Amino acid sequence: MSKKPDLDDAGQLFHEELREMPGTVPTSSAPCAATDFPRWAELGLDDPSRDERIPRKGQTADILMWALRVPGSTDPVKGILNAVAADFHSLSHLLAGSARRIDAALLLMERADGEAPTPPTFDPDAPTATEPSSQPSGEPAPG
Repeated sequence: MSKKPDLDDAGQLFHEELREMPGTVPTSSAPCAATDFPRWAELGLDDPSRDERIPRKGQTADILMWALRVPGSTDPVKGILNAVAADFHSLSHLLAGSARRIDAALLLMERADGEAPTPPTFDPDAPTATEPSSQPSGEPAPG
């Protein structure tokens, strides 16, 4: 009569079966336990650490997942997608700012080369083309 395996034995048996499956790599040599992160287990990853520190003793896939995902992600795939979205958002701001700087530099170069009109230089002592308003400040002009 064979002994009924306890939970530790069952976990170890499952872990050994997992090692034999082609294309799978166990994430640790410890027996499998229930997880709050089922997608992580489905992908062969250890659960993320609660303190969000790099898993120094983790498998390569766990270290890469730590680097690729948004910290605090409960789903590894969504964590990667959110990280990529954040990167694109940051990149779009960077590119928009760069485009503005390039446009300004090109205009200044065109002005220096005489290819673009240059506005007249402001002279504070020159007479103004408009008459000062006769209305006291703060009151709208009639109209």
